[in-house]
Amino acid sequence: DIFSKESILDAPIKQSSLLISDRTQFIFPDDFISKCNFLRLNTHPSLLPYHKGSHPIFWASILNHKLGISIHSIDSGIDTGSIFYQEEVAYNSDQTIKEIHSNCRRSILNGISKIASDSFSNKIIEPISVQPPIALGHHLKKDAMKLVDLLPNKWDTPLGVARIQLEDMLKHMHYPNS
Repeated sequence: DIFSKESILDAPIKQSSLLISDRTQFIFPDDFISKCNFLRLNTHPSLLPYHKGSHPIFWASILNHKLGISIHSIDSGIDTGSIFYQEEVAYNSDQTIKEIHSNCRRSILNGISKIASDSFSNKIIEPISVQPPIALGHHLKKDAMKLVDLLPNKWDTPLGVARIQLEDMLKHMHYPNS
């Protein structure tokens, strides 16, 4: 278990065969990554390469983009590594943003379980795709929180209501379609 950048120094790197980062709040330093000669994966709740950064479920759903999850290799960038697992997650405008998030979490846990099972069975785990080198945007936490704070029930607001509430603000934003 690694819960902070500082605890990386104490991590038993040589004893590991798989690192799965799930909701880690920091970027792994290059010197740590270079010491790991095993599979290093990060979970991300979007269909990468779209919606990198913070609150991707909020952005994909509020902008009516495809939604899903990705498990990708950890490299020195933010959500830039090769993709090992992806799954699209269906959603609708009657669901709250919190419900949509819960569905994505279940998909992430299913993906982690599959990859871990394959790894511990000594199956070769290969990437399914490489992300393009071109950045398709990066979301900041503060941008999502400004909009969420305008919603009547914050994360418990139904998506359809949230879209109507934020319609004028969203018209002035530009994000690539996914």
